[in-house]
Amino acid sequence: MLDILEAAERIALDCKGMTLRDFTANRLVRQAVERNLEIIGEAAKHLLQPTLARMPGIDWRGLCGIRDILIHSYFRTDPTIIWRVVSEECPAIIAAVRRELGM
Repeated sequence: MLDILEAAERIALDCKGMTLRDFTANRLVRQAVERNLEIIGEAAKHLLQPTLARMPGIDWRGLCGIRDILIHSYFRTDPTIIWRVVSEECPAIIAAVRRELGM
């Protein structure tokens, strides 16, 4: 679970102060974010359901699905959807995982 936290925190740091326009224009940041979303999705696939249930409000299934799209259909990714995950989901992921880890 620590890998989920670290990946989400890297995303937050990489995107700090950015807008959707900034994000869309910055290929390197987009690629870094996509890689970290892959890590989050893959790690979430290995968490047991009771663990995921203790972190309500996080769309774990959706994050796993995004991971699959990034891995298998990378040519179809939409920066706007990725940005929504960055701006709306990452802060919640960080907070939920920190609570679960007692941090």
